[in-house]
Amino acid sequence: MTFLIITDIFGLCDATDKLQNHLKSQGAKVITLDPYQGQCLDFVDAEAAYLAFIKDMGHEAFYQAGLNLVKKTLPTRVLGFSAGASVAWRLVANHTFKFVRSSGLFLPFTDSSSQSVTA
Repeated sequence: MTFLIITDIFGLCDATDKLQNHLKSQGAKVITLDPYQGQCLDFVDAEAAYLAFIKDMGHEAFYQAGLNLVKKTLPTRVLGFSAGASVAWRLVANHTFKFVRSSGLFLPFTDSSSQSVTA
């Protein structure tokens, strides 16, 4: 099985590394899409991360990058976090991608809790 992980506006971090390593230890192939071309950046806060995200990529370009990656890699599982969940939602709603068997979308809320939606 192949997982596509689509990060949030913070991009790659310790949490994404741990998730990738866990999935790989279970025998999965893991592909990751982040807005900073694989660079790990250390933002001081969410506002700084969002400004960098909009400057470096933005929502539509992030979706287009995800669309191109899905066409190229044919993942069976898609996991998206925050801005990445928005991308994942749009990708799995595209019914031409019959090879995607499941998705997990993780969205933050203003009270600092999070809720997940799986399909």
